[in-house]
Amino acid sequence: NESDVEYVNRLSHIVAQLKSATLIEKPAFICLQELPSSVVERDGLKKKLKQSLDKYSFHAINHRKTGSYLATLYDGAIYNCHELLTAAISTVALNEGLSKRILPIVFLHKVTHESTLVVNVHADFCKDVKQDVLALFECAKKLKITNVMLIGDFNRDLLCDTDDYSKHDISHALDVNYRLNEVVEVNTSISSSLSSHYDATNGS
Repeated sequence: NESDVEYVNRLSHIVAQLKSATLIEKPAFICLQELPSSVVERDGLKKKLKQSLDKYSFHAINHRKTGSYLATLYDGAIYNCHELLTAAISTVALNEGLSKRILPIVFLHKVTHESTLVVNVHADFCKDVKQDVLALFECAKKLKITNVMLIGDFNRDLLCDTDDYSKHDISHALDVNYRLNEVVEVNTSISSSLSSHYDATNGS
């Protein structure tokens, strides 16, 4: 088992890796899942993140009942958090694998004024997520949010081109009505993680 010292050192290494990656990739958003459950360790990690990634602003949420601790960092030089839209999207009723396991934030681009919903996800692998995802997209449409991004760990196969659907595969039911990749642009680095983009201007 990992000792407390080893665990803290590993977290420090992760922060150092993130800092190196941001210097190269310059992401607008960073979504983290599985933050430490200990308040002391979680606060320590937040402090390291803010020190190492000082150009990024920080939002976090702790779903104690599900043990889902999430953090989203964003480039404050490019985006502002839209508190009213964020509050509205946070009222969406979720009843499946995303319930109390997401951190949704709406951002406004400082130059273009386009709105972007970023949903930090750490899904419950024992429950379906299809209806939860659709509910978020429907609410975004009603609120006239320009873009939607789902970023994180869905704990399931999300590849749209597979015929080997698992019980809780998000793409299966969506394909029955309309292909997931016709609604969003999907990029997957590994099959259980998803970053999706919805363009409201196309009326999809």
